[in-house]
Amino acid sequence: MPSPTLESEWSLLLAACSEISGQEKTDRLRHLSQQPIRWKVVFDLAEKHGTLPLLHRALNAVSDIVSPPDWLSLQQRYQANLHKALFLSRELIRIMDRFSTLGIEAIPYKGLALAEVVYGDIALRQSGDIDLLIRRQDWPRVRDAVRDLGYKPHLALSPAEEQANLKSGYECAFDGAAGPNLLEVQWAVQPRFYAADFDMNRMFQRAVSVTVAGHAMKTLSAEDLLLVLSAHAAKHVWGRLIWLCDIARTMALPTLNWNWIG
Repeated sequence: MPSPTLESEWSLLLAACSEISGQEKTDRLRHLSQQPIRWKVVFDLAEKHGTLPLLHRALNAVSDIVSPPDWLSLQQRYQANLHKALFLSRELIRIMDRFSTLGIEAIPYKGLALAEVVYGDIALRQSGDIDLLIRRQDWPRVRDAVRDLGYKPHLALSPAEEQANLKSGYECAFDGAAGPNLLEVQWAVQPRFYAADFDMNRMFQRAVSVTVAGHAMKTLSAEDLLLVLSAHAAKHVWGRLIWLCDIARTMALPTLNWNWIG
């Protein structure tokens, strides 16, 4: 929990990201803004918790409660995130096109694909990197394919270390021209020492179609997505607000089959 000195700012951010909508939401935001609000603190909190686009959307309906200089600052941050989302979408399409040419199946399951599935817009989720699920046996071809596209492993491993990571680990991060850890390739959802196990082949079979920036690709089914997001948040001790938002919106998907999950 944030310190008591952040109570006003934190309450406003929670209201902005909540599932309430319409007049109820605007009334709540106006009520909270009657307290002294340090807008830079709110924006910093939103960025830290991955919810800046959701904050921007909520405040856009009541922008008069924000001073013009602070509103300009929020707009600039939002535009920076949008530009990154567009860049990552181009990179994702470039990678997926290369994989398709080589006959490699991969599933984008967080980031842009998640934004499309649960928010309906890549601009509404804060962009960080590209996350792909692959089959373990495809790793050598995936590694070579992304290297051909200009990506380099974040950690240089010897062949023996790479094989050990493939057996006991679950992911490999790659650096791109635009920065480190731009791409994460996973052949498992989480490390093997976790109690829960996910059948990757079954997840590929249940994958559904989604369109990201006008490009068709596969992503996790709503049911698999909910389980994977929950496991990811638990692994990181539920430390970011965006993970709760993602899960709440996934739970609200009309296609979600609760009987299958149960």
